[in-house]
Amino acid sequence: MSVARHDIPADSADAPIPYSLTPAAEALPRLAATSVRGVPVHVPCPDWCVTDHAAEDLSFLEDVHHYGPRVQMSVPLYGGGTETVMVAHLALWPFAHDEDKGRAYLAIDPDGSGEVNSLYRDAALAFADQLAAHAADIRRLALQADPASCATR
Repeated sequence: MSVARHDIPADSADAPIPYSLTPAAEALPRLAATSVRGVPVHVPCPDWCVTDHAAEDLSFLEDVHHYGPRVQMSVPLYGGGTETVMVAHLALWPFAHDEDKGRAYLAIDPDGSGEVNSLYRDAALAFADQLAAHAADIRRLALQADPASCATR
């Protein structure tokens, strides 16, 4: 004899719990599919990564990389337009053959050229402090500038 449970709707009592809603699924690493010399490879991918791994066909496993979203700073140019003066993003090369293998870092590109310097946590935080101090100096100078707009000249 079976006992009916009245606290669970009959149509959902035996329904599986969606995998993505289980606590175990939250603890598992996100996997991304990429291609290395035409061979499909699944690699763990950090939550912050925005790289389109499926669009890549890499030559070596060591070429697998993860990039976070770009944070860009541009300045206005005389006569119009802007120029990029700094781009930063998180980066990780999990299979690189060096001492920093598997360590995420802040990639700083000072002029938008694509050449980056790697700053790990302490150095990146010190750099952020320097930027905050620089911004405070610019704000102090800006407050001393004439408030009139260019349109009234």
